[in-house]
Amino acid sequence: MGHRCMDELGRLRHPRVWADEGDFIRMRNESGGNRDYYAYKKQAEELLKLAPPEYFIHPSDAHELWQRDVGDSIANLSFAYRFFEDERYFAAAREWAMKACGYPCFGREEPDLAMGHQLFGLALFYDWCYGRLSDADRKTAMGALAKYGGKMHAAATETGYWKDWNLQNHMWIDVCGLGACAVALYGECEDAGAWLDFSVGRYGDAMKSLGGDGASHEGVGYWGYGVSWLMRFMDIVRKFLGKDMYKGNEWFGRTAGYRLYMSLPRNAQTPSENVFDLADSSRADSFNSSNILYKLANEYGDGHAQWLADEQQDSGVFPSANKWLKIMWQGKSVEKKPYGGLPTLKHFEDMGIVCARADWSGDGSAIVFKCCPALGEDATRLCHRPPYTD
Repeated sequence: MGHRCMDELGRLRHPRVWADEGDFIRMRNESGGNRDYYAYKKQAEELLKLAPPEYFIHPSDAHELWQRDVGDSIANLSFAYRFFEDERYFAAAREWAMKACGYPCFGREEPDLAMGHQLFGLALFYDWCYGRLSDADRKTAMGALAKYGGKMHAAATETGYWKDWNLQNHMWIDVCGLGACAVALYGECEDAGAWLDFSVGRYGDAMKSLGGDGASHEGVGYWGYGVSWLMRFMDIVRKFLGKDMYKGNEWFGRTAGYRLYMSLPRNAQTPSENVFDLADSSRADSFNSSNILYKLANEYGDGHAQWLADEQQDSGVFPSANKWLKIMWQGKSVEKKPYGGLPTLKHFEDMGIVCARADWSGDGSAIVFKCCPALGEDATRLCHRPPYTD
């Protein structure tokens, strides 16, 4: 994605959240006919076969995490409409969005992940499909965004149990949803500017709280979940405001290396076990980290990240969800750099993780050890001064 900042006229024109008209044209031209195009086309066609779920109450899920898939599907179908210029995808995106707007709540317990995903999906739908929406559909979508944007802002500033968690995926995802909503409603909702300012500031706190070694205290599984959402909003902010949160960020510049060193030896990887886990996620990469690695390769010219992303994509071992993010994040071509020449011993000093392996052949033995305060050395030092960590 280009780094061009929008002027004030651009900020008042739809689409503007993450991509404008020129970006969609460029992505179509760059991806037309390549394997990413056809892989995403196949995935989008499968999504067309699904119907949005009716609202239901799950007795043991007051957070209604099932709604995350609804928000994700709205985003996916909205992108498919703009990318393929196919009315079938608009019809499906509208069906899912209007169904979601009719739900009595986005999470029964309190604003959290369900609402974060829903706000993000609806923001893209409202913005990317704006010119195709009827007045009634615009009013419905805008009403839902304004309503739940207000609820999320109140949670993020006052009531949310996650509001002070600078180093936790709940805050990252929820504030990303709020920020995307703010950009979608910019100039159309009087609170949108304040929501955007708050979201940018909150992400600034998160950036200051990250350690310098690129490692994650939440483990590889939640690393993939959280980092994907961090980068979505970082891209939105750079596009809309020209504020670059990637530049000079040590943690982001090094975090592809964390994902690489936490990999099981290549020939031992299976769909259910492919990473070393040091937290409460599974031993499998659950969120298609190849999308993230392509983005990091592009941002930092990291040939090792490019190599690992290609390897993951070709292996058949790793999940392949959200292929539209690969198209959003493909950027310029980065020359692959085999990681076989990297040291076999790596110490992530802030998070106290040591990774050692016999070799990079894919058959050697490997071991990972951690000895450190749970959140890392830097975060522990921040516990008693701004921006604080929980």
